[in-house]
Formats: sequence, structure tokens, C-alpha cells
Amino acid sequence: MMEKTHMSQSRFTQAEWRDLFEQQKKSELTVPQFCQKIGVSTTRFYHHRQRTSHPPKKPSGLASPSAFIKVSTAQKKSASSSTLPILFETPHGTLRFPAGTDKHVIIAIIRGLAA
Repeated sequence: MMEKTHMSQSRFTQAEWRDLFEQQKKSELTVPQFCQKIGVSTTRFYHHRQRTSHPPKKPSGLASPSAFIKVSTAQKKSASSSTLPILFETPHGTLRFPAGTDKHVIIAIIRGLAA
């Protein structure tokens, strides 16, 4: 086990940090107790433990072409988009509905006009 020295002023290598983490696990001390014993702040201990277990990703600059997936979109053409409008000839004029108009709407309008 490491004795309390001026270690808090020196910088540990990654290998030294890994050794410290192992020593803490093997000891029966809590992290704060272990940190106090070796003279390192708990914040620094946790920071280096996280950095050691999850090293920061190196920026790769521009994304490589393989990082992208080509996606194409398919537009569905409804049956009504290519058909003619719906026309109703009446003695008083012509009713014109766009293709694809809901049949319930057309029926309601015609019933309203017939009333």
C-alpha cells in the first residue's frame, strides 16, 4: 500500500492510476478514506477513474465517407393524384371536387344542396 507522501502534487501515469484503482479495490477502505491516505482528492480520483475506464474519443476531423449511409426516399403516388377531378353536373351548375376528396364530404355537400 502506498504511504501518504507528496503524491498529490505529482502527476500519475495512466498505469499508476490503474494501480491505485486496484489498490483501492483490494483495500477495505472507502474511496474517500483511500484518497485521504494517499493524499489525493476524491474528485481527482473519480475523474481519473472515469477517464481510465472511458478514454476520451479522439476527434477524427471530417467524417469519413463510410460514416454515412445513403438513404433514398420513395414517394408514394396515391391513385387519386393522377386522376381527374370529380364533376357533378346539376341543372344549376357544376360541382367540382379534387380527386381523392373523401366521399363523405361529397355526400354531405350534395345533401346540403338538395335540402
